[in-house]
Amino acid sequence: MASLLKEIAERMEEDAYHRGCSLSVLIENYKDQIFWETLIEHLEPKLKTKIDFPYYSEKGTRGKSEISKFKEFVKENFIICVDSDCEHLYIDNHWINNKFIYHTYVHSVESFQSNPNGLTLIIRELTTMNYNFSSFFSTLSKKLNTIFYLWLYVNECSYQIGKEILNNKEFEDLFTLESNIFKEIGDESDILQKIEIKVTKLLDSLKNQMTDSWFESVLTSEIPNLKNVLKQQFDIDEVDTIYFIYGHAVFEKFVNHFVIMLSNHLKTAKISQIEDELHSASQEDMENSINHFKNIFENQDIKTKLNDALF
Repeated sequence: MASLLKEIAERMEEDAYHRGCSLSVLIENYKDQIFWETLIEHLEPKLKTKIDFPYYSEKGTRGKSEISKFKEFVKENFIICVDSDCEHLYIDNHWINNKFIYHTYVHSVESFQSNPNGLTLIIRELTTMNYNFSSFFSTLSKKLNTIFYLWLYVNECSYQIGKEILNNKEFEDLFTLESNIFKEIGDESDILQKIEIKVTKLLDSLKNQMTDSWFESVLTSEIPNLKNVLKQQFDIDEVDTIYFIYGHAVFEKFVNHFVIMLSNHLKTAKISQIEDELHSASQEDMENSINHFKNIFENQDIKTKLNDALF
């Protein structure tokens, strides 16, 4: 098996060379290519247009476990780029900690798409209005702290019951928003309350399965130590939690829907602002200004903007 993998790796290098490329990059998913390509070209401009992203599987499938099979063959012109899934935070000597294997510092590529700076720019482009994503995400992160630290702890200690309770599906449910939950800009309390209720439910489930004494001991002894390690070694604070939890769930289930709801609220607010500013203008001038803004707003694909916002 090892010899076959080595042969495939060498073939990928040769194919890249014949395409005029200087670097072969194995990634988990074709959707991640633009992220890693942009990042590599930013760090190494001379590699622009000279990066090959080979599809080495006849089935077209990849994934972290699949490309990990090539970890023994990485070198200067043959590298691997993967989501960390935050495994570097709790697994010592992990295979991704290699000179020629690169991983996300946060949970995954999707975590970069939840970057408040990028989201602020998207909202401004759509509505010309501003929204403080950093403040909201910091508040939300504090609500998620306990569940995040417990998720890290049960994975670090390989507590199977805990891992089964705090699984990806549960995190997807945690971040799923109801369509009418965000009613007014500046009042995100319903969202925060709903997520807090779901967090409490998960914590109760974990407590019931792992016993009260275990739960209390972990909260009072292990979690404070874990917090300190994350802060000292990785500079992860309580306001950063949202970027280290299952990135797919955060972006797909929460950020996407929240930004769409927010943009519609801000659209309405912008129209009201135009009406106030042009209250002395003619009806025709006011309608023209409003229609001009609506055309700009409606002619932009917000989902595409969100998917393309990686930095």
